[in-house]
Amino acid sequence: VVVDGEVGPELAPVAGKLTEVFFETYPKVLARFDNPEKPAPRRIVVTFKPGIKVPAYCSGHSITVSTEWLAKHPDDVGLLTHELTHAVQAYPKGEPGWITEGIADYARFKYGPKEQPGWKLPAKLTDKQNYLDSYRTSARFFVWLDDKYPGAVDKIHWKMQSGKYADGDWKAITDRDLDTLW
Repeated sequence: VVVDGEVGPELAPVAGKLTEVFFETYPKVLARFDNPEKPAPRRIVVTFKPGIKVPAYCSGHSITVSTEWLAKHPDDVGLLTHELTHAVQAYPKGEPGWITEGIADYARFKYGPKEQPGWKLPAKLTDKQNYLDSYRTSARFFVWLDDKYPGAVDKIHWKMQSGKYADGDWKAITDRDLDTLW
């Protein structure tokens, strides 16, 4: 991991925590989701940058993190696990987005860091939520799916990674369509 960008003294401790998170979580994400035929990057550049409108984003082997976000949320180092998952996913189409973001938050939940103040999955899903909500809601669905149908999350991931995902895959993998699973 290479840390780049504007890392002032106030963000140096956060940069250190992000480095720890990298070495704690990236090997686990790679072990679970890496594709030997299309290996994920082994060198990741984390760039601290002011003025971006999201907490962080990933493009290839580069992860850009908002300095403003980390200044306000210095404990939100788990965002790195989410972005590292995107580096491994490398979905050629990226759609449907709720799967992309849901699996990234699922990985954040599964692989850490263990303590994530201010961030958690919904304890229980409600009628007002939908798998299409992405992020934490979709991640909670994937946690349930993984418990009920072991290996299903991985199979959906492989379909997405190969660019061959179709809505009918849910029925082929679980014997139920997506809306019935929800």
